[in-house]
Amino acid sequence: GDTVRVVIRPEMIDILPAPGPARIMQRTFLGEKTDYHVKLGVETLQVSTTDHFRKTSFEVGQAVTVQFQPIGIHVLP
Repeated sequence: GDTVRVVIRPEMIDILPAPGPARIMQRTFLGEKTDYHVKLGVETLQVSTTDHFRKTSFEVGQAVTVQFQPIGIHVLP
């Protein structure tokens, strides 16, 4: 029942093309990676992808699902 903060690195968040509760708000191609700002509820997540061979690209406004890699989640008291 304690309140905690959760920190997760942007590269430890996966964007899935399945329509879900998240929405792509911004996409920035940075050469070796693409950064996305993804709105999930009241929060905006920064997501970094480095997989340029991915067959799916995400467009601004697209509804997506996000998945968090457990190894990248850190709980702070």
